Amino acid sequence: MSHRFVPILTRRPRSVALVVPLLALAVLGAAASCDDSVAPEEAERAEAARITGVPTSDRALLDQLVELRRVTAPHKSFSAAQAAGYNAQLTECMTNGAQGGQGFHYGKQSIIDASVDPLQPELLMYEPGPNGQMELVGVEYIVPFTVWTASAPPSLFGRSFHRNETFGLWVLHAWVWRQNPSGVWADWNPTVRCG
Repeated sequence: MSHRFVPILTRRPRSVALVVPLLALAVLGAAASCDDSVAPEEAERAEAARITGVPTSDRALLDQLVELRRVTAPHKSFSAAQAAGYNAQLTECMTNGAQGGQGFHYGKQSIIDASVDPLQPELLMYEPGPNGQMELVGVEYIVPFTVWTASAPPSLFGRSFHRNETFGLWVLHAWVWRQNPSGVWADWNPTVRCG
């Protein structure tokens, strides 16, 4: 039977014989490029869900956290974070016994004010490594008591900030780079160490 197809193909005009395979390749290429554009977004969403513990069914919140991870990803490099203005060490490496740690807090002082922006956290939290390297583990949003005049606390991601009397700040943590068994919004992370 294959011998019968060869003469038929050779009898077709050359342009038709070339157009059909080229059209098939174009369709396959378009389908592949569509898959490529969807797959990375889904992979990012799955990774954000794994790290934060936010269920994939909460798509709106998860998409916000994916975007937060995208804008803070360059700050995984400590030197890049410092170059971007996160160069003020505001705390030593912080721990709280069995509750865990927070790491060092590096702030971008130019954005510590009365406004909050989900894509511009005021602080980045870093865990020190054994060789002095710093690992980005989460972010913290802060508003000084002295500049917040509204009766309700600031809020982001559908969460209200809470008071930190020690530092005189409204605060909200987001553990978007290190899993936290206590939850993505918890103050302390049992997996973060200071040494």
